[in-house]
Amino acid sequence: MNEIYDRLNEDFFSGELERPVITIQSTARAYGHYTLYDAWSVKGEGYRELNIGAGTLDRPIENVLATLLHEMVHYHNFVNGIQDCSRGGTYHNRRFRDSAMAHGLLVDHHEKYGWTITSPSDSLIQFCLDNDLTDILLNRNEFSGFQITGTGTHSGTPTVVGLPPRTSS
Repeated sequence: MNEIYDRLNEDFFSGELERPVITIQSTARAYGHYTLYDAWSVKGEGYRELNIGAGTLDRPIENVLATLLHEMVHYHNFVNGIQDCSRGGTYHNRRFRDSAMAHGLLVDHHEKYGWTITSPSDSLIQFCLDNDLTDILLNRNEFSGFQITGTGTHSGTPTVVGLPPRTSS
């Protein structure tokens, strides 16, 4: 996710965003979230958190990246002093919509949550093709007592197709 974040940052934000701590964990009623405070401390330095919901990774790669990009738009807006949400951070206003559309997303309106329904634009789909990103072969079984299988075929090793495997140093 860090490598994908860096590539999205370069292509859609001209590299202006610092990398937050990217987490993959359950997110109630959302595909992801971005914290407006330093949720993590690394050697005394604070970092924001960008989370992708663990149970949502089995969607098509362009939809997972649309979620990542959605949260990056929140980060971009925060850094630039743009208030893009109200109602405790749940209602996405027109400023969010405009910024999201300017950064590779299509945006639809939800009656309760505002301009929050994002989907990949042609430029984000082209980004996936250009970077040979085809599948995230990992997702969390969110429901205890049930076994939910993913949609891809793999050896059980978490990876993103198109990115080289990491080696430990």
